[in-house]
Parts: sequence; C-alpha cells; structure tokens
Amino acid sequence: MRKNEKNPAVAVDDELGLMAVLDGRAEVTRFVEHLTKAAVRSGVLMTLEDISDTLSGGGYAAESTGSSSDTPMVKFFARLGDARVEFIIHTNQSYLDYHHRHGVSHDEYEVRRIFDSGVAEFLFPKDIYQLDMLDLRERQVARYRDHGA
Repeated sequence: MRKNEKNPAVAVDDELGLMAVLDGRAEVTRFVEHLTKAAVRSGVLMTLEDISDTLSGGGYAAESTGSSSDTPMVKFFARLGDARVEFIIHTNQSYLDYHHRHGVSHDEYEVRRIFDSGVAEFLFPKDIYQLDMLDLRERQVARYRDHGA
C-alpha cells in the first residue's frame, strides 16, 4: 500500500535479508571480505549493489519515507542469480541505536513510515473515523520511547 502496489514482492525490495551484529568496524569489514571471497571460492557469481556505509560517521540520503539519515549501519544488496539479498550489518553500538535511540530507532521508523506515507489516513479516512493522524503519530512515537513496546 505504501508504494501503491498490491503485491508486496513488488513494493518491498528486501524480501530476503540478513541482519548481523558484530563487535566493531573491523569485524564488519572482515565479514564483507569473507562473504565476497566465499562466493568466489564456491563459484557463485555475486555482485554487491547499493552499498551504504554510515558506521564511520556521516549520514546518507534516506530515501524511504520515515527513514532517518542518522542510522549507523552498513547496508547493501547482494545479487546472487535471480535473488537479491539485503544485508544490514551493525556493530554492538549501532544495534543499540537501532533499537533505542530517539529519532533513529526502528520502532519509531515504522510509526513514521505508516503515518508519513499516508497509509494510516488511507486505511482510516478522517471523514469516517474522525481521527487526528498527527496526534496519533506523536502518541505512538512517545509510546515507543517511553515503554520500548
């Protein structure tokens, strides 16, 4: 619904994925190197696409509605034949940010995405439900910040 698609496989790029949490930046680099070398050794043609690395500071241009440019992670897609696998790699610190940091946490992202994309208004039109979507959005974000629920 977010992208005006009825088929989620078309609307969502990340059907297949892996999220990894490693101790630090050096281990992240070692993991990516190991992944590419393992593909070569096994004879599988693998290409890395859309690589984004914000672990060392700096942001990226967040393209998804509700996404924060301040989310530290390494993110890329690995194309393996017909499959496109999304990899999100965190350090211990960035993983904690991903879950708890105000304005960055994944729970807040999900709330912002459903409200800011217009899906909530589409599902619950104001002329029928008389809901204040801005107020609901802020209350949901506050709920996740206060309770982590």
